[in-house]
Amino acid sequence: MALKVTGVLNNTGGRNQLSTSFTFILQAIATILLAVLPLITILKYKNRKKQVSLILVTLLLVILFAFWLFLSANSAVEAVNKSLELNNIGIGALLIPPYIIFLLLALKGINHDTKLIKSADRLR
Repeated sequence: MALKVTGVLNNTGGRNQLSTSFTFILQAIATILLAVLPLITILKYKNRKKQVSLILVTLLLVILFAFWLFLSANSAVEAVNKSLELNNIGIGALLIPPYIIFLLLALKGINHDTKLIKSADRLR
């Protein structure tokens, strides 16, 4: 058994069977949304306040999404009497912490740019 974005992949009798539910479809849509939000944030480079607010919203959504993934993965794994392990959930679970770290680094860079521009304005 393995958890995929679109459902639970069961190996029954040598055949792989994907069982999906509405929750997994919503999680796939949320994954796409969380992939597009940083691209929108990058395109708002002329408006640093908007970038900061988009990064904070994305950060909050990623944390909530990680919690939602954990709860749904835990319930799906418990349904087949197994424990939640890395080989059950795949590499996608390992991508959330770097995502959060990169968002925090982007926030730090934007704040650094804001301070630099304010100091340049004082020199004029």
